[in-house]
Amino acid sequence: MLPFEIEETILDLLAQDDKGHSALKTCSLVCQAFLPICRKHVFGTIVLGSDYY
Repeated sequence: MLPFEIEETILDLLAQDDKGHSALKTCSLVCQAFLPICRKHVFGTIVLGSDYY
């Protein structure tokens, strides 16, 4: 078991390289403690507009 701070750092680093957030979405399903950290990155930016349809 890793300390929470190390888990958070690992997920933060993963988020930098995960453009489609697929790895973060998968990690959020692995452990309940990962969910808030992954959500922060996956839903950190929301874009509204017709350019992305």
